[in-house]
Amino acid sequence: MLVSAALVLMMTGPGLALFYGGLVRRKKYAGDDDAELRADGRITVMWALVGYSLCFGGDGHFIGSFEHAFLRGVGADPNPDYAGQFRKQLSWSTS
Repeated sequence: MLVSAALVLMMTGPGLALFYGGLVRRKKYAGDDDAELRADGRITVMWALVGYSLCFGGDGHFIGSFEHAFLRGVGADPNPDYAGQFRKQLSWSTS
């Protein structure tokens, strides 16, 4: 999921370049591109600081907890709670 989100963020820049390339003047596009890159940076940092924890943290009052805030305790090993679900979905889609 994180790889997919990163790929979407990397597609945003070239997508805007192709879309706005012939529609607006170069000066206007440069400002829009700068704003888009700053927004991408903010979104990436916010996801790492609190978004991941709200999505995959424990049981909170509404959506999750800040158990993994600032990616605390997050490693490269698969989470046993979610790894089985992904394996099950992958085996179902390939059969």
